[in-house]
Amino acid sequence: MIVTFFTDIHGNGYAFREFLIQQEEICPDRIIFGGDVFGYYYDYEEILTKMRTDERFICILGNHEDMFIKLLLGEIDENYLIMRYGDSYKDIRSRVSKENIDFIKRWSDRYELFIDNKNYKNFEEYEKEVWDNAYLKYPIMLGYTLIIFPICLLKDISKMRFA
Repeated sequence: MIVTFFTDIHGNGYAFREFLIQQEEICPDRIIFGGDVFGYYYDYEEILTKMRTDERFICILGNHEDMFIKLLLGEIDENYLIMRYGDSYKDIRSRVSKENIDFIKRWSDRYELFIDNKNYKNFEEYEKEVWDNAYLKYPIMLGYTLIIFPICLLKDISKMRFA
């Protein structure tokens, strides 16, 4: 199984399209997005639509998705987001399709890794048992999701699955 990871795209359609070109060469089975599709740039609708319609994508809430949901619920002010993160938040509620809003609302704030049917819920468990069997070791913070998701290439990746 080939798994790729990216995060903090912040509406940058150019960077996202370049990332997809790289994925064509790699042919991953899963693409993990660690959050933060909003903020700074304006192409989030294009990015969300691609992630929603490509079953390889696994998406995890970042702080910008959390703020977007709070904006929809009236728990945060749009002007605050504009002041803090720029004009890409101006009228954002009307520029994200209902399908993509529903898609974001289904994202989890965490993702658990299963190897050999064992659920690694935290970094320490994973580090202790898995890293000795790895070729490469990457502890990675998923944007501002406040979790650590260690990724590695396993000697026997056929036993890896995601939930």
